[in-house]
Amino acid sequence: MNKFKFTIQNALLYYKFWNGYKLNKVLYPEILEKQEALYGKPVYIESFGNLDQWKVTDCNEWGSARPENSCVFVKENVSLNKDNGRNSLIIKSTPDKATGKDWNGNKIERDISSGLVSGLFRIRPGQVVSATVNASRSYAGSWFSFWLLKMDVTGDHRYREVDIFEKFMEKPGQKQYMISLHGGLENARELLNFNYPLNFVNEDNMTFTCELHPAGVKVFLTGIQLCQSDEPDFDGQYYILFNDGPSTHGGKVSEEEIKRSLPRTFEVLDFRVYNL
Repeated sequence: MNKFKFTIQNALLYYKFWNGYKLNKVLYPEILEKQEALYGKPVYIESFGNLDQWKVTDCNEWGSARPENSCVFVKENVSLNKDNGRNSLIIKSTPDKATGKDWNGNKIERDISSGLVSGLFRIRPGQVVSATVNASRSYAGSWFSFWLLKMDVTGDHRYREVDIFEKFMEKPGQKQYMISLHGGLENARELLNFNYPLNFVNEDNMTFTCELHPAGVKVFLTGIQLCQSDEPDFDGQYYILFNDGPSTHGGKVSEEEIKRSLPRTFEVLDFRVYNL
């Protein structure tokens, strides 16, 4: 991975995004027309009338209590909102104790509960995923995420993860987003990431779009390119995931401060898949 090239390339893209946001942004739902003009009709549209195409992680499953999070993922914290004639996916974080399983299958109790969902379908290079989210209800310690995880295949030990966005809140009122790529040719745990302060962006309906190419990734926000990585090995099939993972972020936030902020929600308003 060429970290220097990635950093310079994305610093320039962020400057262009920041400089042209007011004039060039296309907000939801108008962004859907622009995407159809670019990619054609979606091959998959999620209306969130039910969760038939999604797996909801529950506390009795391996990895429901992850070491980097201060929560346990429980199915009760994932729901559907059907108010105002519009369906959406709700992931809630609450100050409720729960017992989950860590990476080794050991039971661990945490004072916070949250939610994680993953698609039962798969995404592959040559496709585009688009999600419109409401991230305005974040809080100090929140960790809202929209990401792709490569499916394990026998004989292929190369790890791949594309974090289309992670919203880290290390203090109240912060609007800090990060796009990250995990895994490369030489080391499965190679990492490229770039931070994006988005204080000027309306967080009520942010449309993130990710083009997954065989040899690279492009990420757009409100129709404007925000990130690019030119890597040679995105072959494979990928899960789609959404979650909040409350965390102390290395001790920058206390668990008591997190619990005082809860309950809070991360909402997915729209999800689509296109072919390039």
